[in-house]
This record gives sequence, structure tokens and C-alpha cells, in this order.
Amino acid sequence: MTLSPTVLLLIIACIAALLVILIVYIAYKRFTQQRLFAARDAYMERYESLWYRYLVENEPFDDAIVPKTKGAFLAVEQLLLAYVDNVADAQIQQKISDFAQRYLSNYYRHMLAQHKWSRRMNALYRIHDFQLHSLLAPCIALYDKKATTREERYVLMAIFAKYARETFEQHLFTKCYAFSEFEYRRIYVTLPKAQLLDLVTNIERLPTASAQYALIDTLGAMKDLQYVEQLTLLLGADDAELRIRVLKNLHALSWIDDVTLYEPFVQSVIWEERLMVAKILQHVPLAYSEGMLSVLLEDENWWVRQQAAETMMRDPNVLKRNMETTTDRFAKDIAQQVLTKAGIVT
Repeated sequence: MTLSPTVLLLIIACIAALLVILIVYIAYKRFTQQRLFAARDAYMERYESLWYRYLVENEPFDDAIVPKTKGAFLAVEQLLLAYVDNVADAQIQQKISDFAQRYLSNYYRHMLAQHKWSRRMNALYRIHDFQLHSLLAPCIALYDKKATTREERYVLMAIFAKYARETFEQHLFTKCYAFSEFEYRRIYVTLPKAQLLDLVTNIERLPTASAQYALIDTLGAMKDLQYVEQLTLLLGADDAELRIRVLKNLHALSWIDDVTLYEPFVQSVIWEERLMVAKILQHVPLAYSEGMLSVLLEDENWWVRQQAAETMMRDPNVLKRNMETTTDRFAKDIAQQVLTKAGIVT
């Protein structure tokens, strides 16, 4: 079947018209974007110094800095974010929050209701950064919508953790979606000590293993000895990975109150637990730990034997004595290697 010249011309004309429309649309979008950026830059040039004098030098507030156009809103957002990210002064942060509550909350409330995902995400990040407590209710409503994405719920949980602790715990225990360990840790580090202690007391209520593991790792990373007691209570947990994480983070805290708590792990069927005990005993005087280390020196796993020998090397005479008295040839070999490397024996 062949098309008549008239039909071909009509098709070509339609395609040309579509191309012209597309070009005009792109040109229009580019023009409006350039105008928007020009308005933003003009605001920045005119008012950036006023913002500095208000926020940093404590000069009186000037109504002139209140944004009235979209370009001005973009400029204010950029300015305030720079201060939020780079200045830790509590007074400046409070001024930013107060300004955002009064002049920006409606702007971000409108963005939260947009169908476009990127606009909602941008609003959520700014609500978090500018401490917009007044938008907590629409944030809670957004979390419960079926169409809300995982990425939105993660930022919402970060908002709740920072400004609505009860709401955070309610959602964490009953409505929380599965996040990665890294994401959970980023949320946990924003919580006060009292709330972290409350969470670890109720760790079995956390919705996923990732949420539990991330909490244990967060406590260890904070290097606060107040968490030692709560962590040791979890040494009897049924979850082997959880126990290993607890042992690892107790080692990181470098504080052992009762060495007898770790004796059962010397005979554990899980070699990672035996390895962590060999590391933890670095923080216990050899007078109290040598018996356990002697057993670990004869362990079937090379990594455990190696760590036991290195822990004993705090006093080379102790390791040398165990090398001479043990009947296990693998224990003798590892002790010989560690002592030789240290130049104690040849």
C-alpha cells in the first residue's frame, strides 16, 4: 500500500507542527527558568547582607527580607540551608526556625500536597531542616497514605524522630516500613540518650532485625558507658547475630564489669562469638582472663586462636608459658608465630 502525496504532506506537516510546538515549549520553559534564577540571584545580591546582620550580628528583623515571589523563596531557601548546614549556633538555628514557621510553612504545606514526587520530597527535607513543627499534622497524614513512597516515609520518620518523639515511637513500633541498617542508624543518632535507652529496653518490639542491629551499633558508636548495662542484658538474646553485635559493641566500649558474663561464649558453637570474647578480654586483666584465653588459644578456628594469642601478648610471658604447657600443636604454632613476630622468641 502506497500513500498519496497529499497524505505524505499532511503527515510531514503534522510532524513539523509537533516539532515547532516542542521547540516553543522548551524555549518557554528555559526562558521562565532563567527568569526564576535571575529573580533568585537578584534577591541574593540585594538581601544576603541583611540576612547576615539579622542572623549573626543580631540586628533587628527587616520585613524587606520576607520573600514574596517564587524566585525570592528559592533564594531564602538556599540562604537558610547554608546556615543550617554550616552554623551550629542554637540562637541562629532558632531564628531560622521561627522565620520558617511564620513565612515559609504555607509554601511547604502547598508543596506537600503536590502530585509530583520530587516536590513533596523537597518539602519534607525542608520541614526537617527548618524544624517546621507546624506541619507535623500533614506529615503524619502523608505517612499513612497508601501512595506514599518508601523514600518519603524514611524522611518522615527522621522528622518524627527530631520533633515528635511520641509519634516516632508509635510509628517505629507499629507502622514502620523496612529501612536499611544505615537508614535506621541515621535516625537513631538524632535521638536523646533517654529515648535510646527506652528503645533498647523494648528492642524486641522493633519491627525488623535491621532495626534492632542498627540500634545496637548506634549505642556502641556513641562510646557512652551508660549503655554498657543495657547491652549486657542482651547477651542472652535468642538471635545469634544480635548477640554478636552486642559483643562487638561492648568491645568497642572497652569496659567490662563482670568477666563471668562472657565465660559461656568461650564454649559457643558460633565461632564469631568466641572471636569477639577473645577481643573483649583485651579489656580484662590477664589474672582474671588467662583461663578463658588458654581455652581460646586451642580453639579449632584459626581466627579465634590468633586473637587469643594477640590478647595474651599484653604480657608475653603469659603467652610463652601457655605455648610451653599446651598439648595442642595448633595452639603452639600460633603462639610461636605471635611471639616470633614480636621478637620475643626466634
